[in-house]
Amino acid sequence: MCQQPDDDACRPARAARLGRFAVFSSLLTTLVACQPSPNSSASAITKRGAAKREPSELVSQGSDDAVPQDAAPEDDGQDAVPERAPEAQQAAATVSNSSPPSSVPRAPPVLPGETPASDVAAPPPNRTKLLEDDAVRPSTTRPSSVDDLFAQAEEEGQRLVENFPEIPDAYEVQARLYWLSGRHQAAGKVWETVLAKQPNYAYAQHGLGQVAGKQGDFEKAVLHHQRAAELMPDYTDAVYHAAGALTQLGHTEAAAELLQSFASRQPQLNSTWIRLGQAWVAEGNYRLALDAFAQALGYKTADELDLDQLAQQQFANGQDQALYGLALCLAREQRLEQARAVQQILANWQQQTREERRTERQQQDDLQRHSREVAAKFEQAGRIYLAMKDVDSAERLFKRAAVLDPQNVSTRVQLASVYMGLMQAEPAAEVCAELVRIEPDNVRHHMNHGMMRMRMGQPARAVECFAEGMKLQPDATGFAMLAQAHAAAGDLAAAVRSIDEALQLEPENAQLIQLRNQWQPPPK
Repeated sequence: MCQQPDDDACRPARAARLGRFAVFSSLLTTLVACQPSPNSSASAITKRGAAKREPSELVSQGSDDAVPQDAAPEDDGQDAVPERAPEAQQAAATVSNSSPPSSVPRAPPVLPGETPASDVAAPPPNRTKLLEDDAVRPSTTRPSSVDDLFAQAEEEGQRLVENFPEIPDAYEVQARLYWLSGRHQAAGKVWETVLAKQPNYAYAQHGLGQVAGKQGDFEKAVLHHQRAAELMPDYTDAVYHAAGALTQLGHTEAAAELLQSFASRQPQLNSTWIRLGQAWVAEGNYRLALDAFAQALGYKTADELDLDQLAQQQFANGQDQALYGLALCLAREQRLEQARAVQQILANWQQQTREERRTERQQQDDLQRHSREVAAKFEQAGRIYLAMKDVDSAERLFKRAAVLDPQNVSTRVQLASVYMGLMQAEPAAEVCAELVRIEPDNVRHHMNHGMMRMRMGQPARAVECFAEGMKLQPDATGFAMLAQAHAAAGDLAAAVRSIDEALQLEPENAQLIQLRNQWQPPPK
């Protein structure tokens, strides 16, 4: 009998349960794989926004950036690969059309109730050795220093590459971990290794462009960033860094044209319009800059600006740069009264947020900031392990990431998906409870928590979870789940009331009618 999940006696049963993992993918994408916030975007292995924010929320530290650092979309230590790896298709993820090239074969999607077309792949040969090594077990405490954090991170990056030397994304994770610790040359060597095998790997091209920018070789940086953007036209960071390098070379018109083309394809990204406005300012074209800054604030052109409405507007991260640029350009265009009004709007907003930002800065020490960055890379590594069917290593990395970043939603979604796929309801419920704590207004977390409580034989707890979810976003399916929890708890009257709530939303639903008749047959 196995006593611990990592015991050797547990492995055959654990591997067998993993065969059902893909069946849960559809359930997880609808219930578990939630979006932490409407402004976030997750593409292929890492965050293209975080995990839930658009690129303007990230700050670039690279010298080849097009705009001031406080308005840039990417921290050079942040992700250059997408939120989910192309390999992670069976790990509760849908691969985006912009996924990088990969040597890992793609599996067809598995629908609910279907059996995966093939058996679970055998684990890597060194899987048992890894699990027996205490050094690679998930740490339950955070590192004591930044140096300790980066030492652990580099060990994980090296281990990932040793396990999967044929997967380019493994090298990308390793390179980004080097980049985070300031070892830019080491990161560059890893990217060169990838390009020697796959010249069309966009993320390595972008990475080498960043290395060139750090070295002040902006001509070389432009070539690498533009190549990355050619390989992936929607690769935001590559486009931004290409424009930044062009600006450093004095080619401001070319930078503006590049950003204008990208903005026409991705008009929803405020950060692009802000950068475009700043490029036009550098070019001296204040009229076009005005329109770009107005776009970043939600207006089609500067002529449509409504200053009264603007004064009442809630601004997102980075939009202060749009307000500043707007005021500057209005002044240059001799529209002084409007410029003063926009300046006042900016001053009022900065006053409101100053205390929040001061508190946030005090809380964001170096170890905490770097821990979040490393946690994102550990999650990426976990996705690769999961895609390669090494569920134990994936679980280990997700756990480590969760410890490093106590507020991270994406990592916990991944961890919950692992436990659900392995039919381990109790640890899944614990993770879902953490997600509820982090995002109490996300209905999916409550519903997932309730599902796990039902599976654990705790219908009363499930009732509480489902009821909270239905307060946030009532729908027929949720009320049906609440009704079933009431019934399992022995309260048929409450079950009928919940089914009636569901029938009000979907009166023709035959399954709901059948459930109601089961609990309270219609009078004869």
